[in-house]
Amino acid sequence: MFHYPHMDIPFEIADALLGESNQVRVIMYLENGAKLHRALKRTKNGETRIALGKSTLKQAKINPDLELSLYLEIDETEFGFEMPEELAEVMRQDPEGDKAFRELKPGLQRSFLHYIVSAKTVDTRIKRSLKLIDNLKQGIISAGTHRQG
Repeated sequence: MFHYPHMDIPFEIADALLGESNQVRVIMYLENGAKLHRALKRTKNGETRIALGKSTLKQAKINPDLELSLYLEIDETEFGFEMPEELAEVMRQDPEGDKAFRELKPGLQRSFLHYIVSAKTVDTRIKRSLKLIDNLKQGIISAGTHRQG
């Protein structure tokens, strides 16, 4: 029994995406227009699902009690999440910051990308991008003052 919000994916669809792998990054396009980057996973007992989380349900306006239609495709993005233009430009201009970002674990990269994309204005996305790269170059890998290592 699973105690977290998730979406079961029919085997024939999941197998076409997973192949021999037990996990693959996918993009979910929902009927309400939402676009989500997620992991499609095959469990130890062979079930195939995508974990959603409460914040994802709210953000994508998904009612967990209702069926919904969606389209899945393999996520071909470099980091498993869309790269905000603002961060791409900061990284282009700052090779040291670019290197620091690329050295992060993939899950942490996606978390930072989500944080920047979640900003509602361009100015906020620019500020977050600049602050992130500055922090990474100093070894700060969270919103606080934790240092890497």
